[in-house]
Amino acid sequence: MLNTLSRTAFGVAVIALSLLARADNHEDSRDRVVFYQYALYLLPGFAGDPLATASQLIERRFDQFAIVDKWDDPPSQPTLSLSLIDDAQRSYAPPNLESISYFGRGLSREQALAVQKADQALLINFAYPAQMTAAEFPNALALMHAVAGEHDSLIWDEATREIFHRDAWHEMRIETWNDGVPSVEDHTVIHAYKNGEYVRAITLGMEKFGLPDIVVNDFSWSSNTRVGTLINLVGQTLIEGGELSDQLTLELDLERIKHIETRDKVLASLLDNAERRMTLHFKPADRDEGDPRNFLLEIRFDTAAGETTQEQQDALLSALFGWTDSIVEVAHNDAILAASNRAKAQMSKLREDFNAGLEPGEYIHVKAPFRTSVGGSEYMWVEVIEWQGSKIRGLLQNEPFNVPELTAGSEVRVEQADLFDYIRYFADGRIEGNETGKLIQQSQQ
Repeated sequence: MLNTLSRTAFGVAVIALSLLARADNHEDSRDRVVFYQYALYLLPGFAGDPLATASQLIERRFDQFAIVDKWDDPPSQPTLSLSLIDDAQRSYAPPNLESISYFGRGLSREQALAVQKADQALLINFAYPAQMTAAEFPNALALMHAVAGEHDSLIWDEATREIFHRDAWHEMRIETWNDGVPSVEDHTVIHAYKNGEYVRAITLGMEKFGLPDIVVNDFSWSSNTRVGTLINLVGQTLIEGGELSDQLTLELDLERIKHIETRDKVLASLLDNAERRMTLHFKPADRDEGDPRNFLLEIRFDTAAGETTQEQQDALLSALFGWTDSIVEVAHNDAILAASNRAKAQMSKLREDFNAGLEPGEYIHVKAPFRTSVGGSEYMWVEVIEWQGSKIRGLLQNEPFNVPELTAGSEVRVEQADLFDYIRYFADGRIEGNETGKLIQQSQQ
């Protein structure tokens, strides 16, 4: 059972953390307190006393924060603690160059290299009653920007595992607020990774709002964009005051999102048949290695139509955001058949690459025929989940017109010899294949 205890000025829904902790089997309940950590990596060559400089600036410009050595009791006012690590390479290692390539924000090549040698890190822990989040979270962001300006340093967000140049921090974390409302995308990240045959996604950073992080399990890479959008909309709704019911449901209404840029972007992406509003259902999420030390809620899809999780996911996402599909009756002329033969010649290589392991975010669709209820074949795309020898198991990517026993998201099995074409989606956005589709489109024109 969850309750909404209070709501801040910009509408952050504060969950009764003790109750949520019990539902999540989590012992560490920071009851009604928001707690998070930022840090400053001091680049080599900094001279001076970082603790003294930071303390003086905070006392001069951010005196609403009481500086404490430790918390004996949950704070009743905004507080922070300062500590200096002099052996950062050993006990608070900066992110390596590979991590910075993904999660570095605004760093030059020289700064990315310099932080590899940083020996000092100034840790700043913030804590305050959750009902003060609206006022104090922006102040904490401004404080970090100001302190970074007093040091030759880079800002580390421990919750999201990102590192910022102070200019990028200001641009992404401070300037993007809209009438006192933050965009959840600017203060959290989503990590998506292969977990068995399918993909798991989880947010990092919701703890800074006193809210649970959101999980989606068992989706395919082709659904990554829609799943990520759904997760962000859930987070945005929660920080704007959306309330989780006692039954762990949340009313999601895309037209009532308060952050203007977020609302306009998602509304512009919707198709005409999008429902735009629905009740989402949640359950406490199982914890995986590397998850944030926060309460976790998993989005449920079992209230949507479908027999499998993937069918239910496709049904819910398609209903919320809209969907379109079409069928084209076409004769396979010589040019189309020649293109199909060229695609078939690549199938063994695709199978080898798939089984060798694709990059995160990379996936393969193959086009296969399915017998229809009226005779003939309906060619549809299948996302490959398993490819052993000549046998392929995957998820149907189209909504069938004349194959009533199947639906989008259904698990199907097809033979390599029957394949007509392929599309390979690379993690960097490149697409390879579908030569037959281009020819069919030209023939229709």
